[in-house]
This record gives sequence, C-alpha cells and structure tokens, in this order.
Amino acid sequence: MSLDEFEKYYREAMSQALNQLQRVTLLSANLQESVDEISTSLQQLNRTTEDFISDQRQNSDDKSEPES
Repeated sequence: MSLDEFEKYYREAMSQALNQLQRVTLLSANLQESVDEISTSLQQLNRTTEDFISDQRQNSDDKSEPES
C-alpha cells in the first residue's frame, strides 16, 4: 500500500467514523427529548391520579358522615 493509498483509506475511515458519531449524537439528543416528554407526561398523570383519588376519598368521606 502506498502512502497515498493509506492516506485515502485513513481519510475515508475517519470520515465514516465521524459521520457515525454525529448520527449517534443526534439520536442521543432525540432520545433525551423523548425521555423528557415521557417524564413530563408521567408527572402530569401522577398529579391527575392523585387529585382524582383525593377527590374520590373526600366525596366518600362526605357521604359516609351521618347527617345531623
């Protein structure tokens, strides 16, 4: 292999590796965004569920109290 062939091989391999790294970086950023969205959705679902349970318990307690 000549020096020119080696240099061409090196540059192509480095370019391919850098392109793959860039692709993985973009995928990672997209994945982090998805994780953040899921986290926010789960927090909202948790708050809604906790509020619903609290309301149901309050309504249940109100109905079970004897009337005076």
